[in-house]
Amino acid sequence: MEKIFKNEKKKISMDISEDFLKVIDKLANLTKNSRTTILEAVISRGIFPYFSLLENLWKDYLKEERTEKLKKELKNLLRELNEIKSNHKWLNPDYYWENLLSNKNSDEETKKRMI
Repeated sequence: MEKIFKNEKKKISMDISEDFLKVIDKLANLTKNSRTTILEAVISRGIFPYFSLLENLWKDYLKEERTEKLKKELKNLLRELNEIKSNHKWLNPDYYWENLLSNKNSDEETKKRMI
């Protein structure tokens, strides 16, 4: 897991709501972390529900009456989404749970509370 967050970084430009940025700054101050660390945490944890949203939405669209062309496009989108997920195992939320539960520094009581 360290590899994910400690690999080479790339600087990006991002337009973000001022209100959201204020919350990010307060969290960064509270946790004594940088803005980047907080944003990376929010983005990485937010990608799981986003993947689920896309997958469920596209599967629901497939159930409805659609043209063959649109069905083919939806199936391609689902296939490509699955490729992304399979090529990047760390995008699976279970990856984080397994890592946390296997953490040698956590005592058994902490592990039980996480479950």
